[in-house]
Parts: sequence; structure tokens; C-alpha cells
Amino acid sequence: MNYQNKPAACTISLRDANEQSVVWETLIERATSTERIEQGVVLTFDRGLTAQVEDLVDIERRCCSFLDFAIDRSSDGIRLVVSAADAAGLKVIHDALGVSAA
Repeated sequence: MNYQNKPAACTISLRDANEQSVVWETLIERATSTERIEQGVVLTFDRGLTAQVEDLVDIERRCCSFLDFAIDRSSDGIRLVVSAADAAGLKVIHDALGVSAA
């Protein structure tokens, strides 16, 4: 997905955004690791959470087209890379996922 040059604005309703926040919080608590990278964040999960991560990403791709979501699967687990092309998108990632902008 090409997320460059898209405004950092979510397109879902406030109610749906609140529901998505709960899903994010639940998954973040279950992450086996969280790593800040130059253009975003990498979250690692046990393979048992693959369906939940994929469902979350499906929704996020529709409402937050200014972000890029990549899922890498391996026998060890599942990695979710959330990235942005600009500072506004990075701020959304860091604020939403509770990761320091460092």
C-alpha cells in the first residue's frame, strides 16, 4: 500500500475508533515485544493471535490509509509493522500505541 502523501486522519466514527482502541490495547498487552523503528513500530505476537492481528489490520487499512501495515508470519510468531511516511503519521502511531517518539 502506498501511504505517502495522505493526510493523517482516521475515517471511522468516534464510536468505532473507541472500539478499535480497545482492540489495540488488548493486543498490545499480549505482544511479546514492542520495538520502535525509524518509521514506526514493530509488534511481535504469538502465532495464536494471527487471526486477531489480521482482523485489526483489515479495519485499520480501511480507516487509516496514511499508515502502512505489514504482517510477517513465521514459525516463531507474527510481526506487525506499523509505519508512516511523515511526522504526523509517526505521531499518530506513537500516541495510539503508547510508544515513545524518542
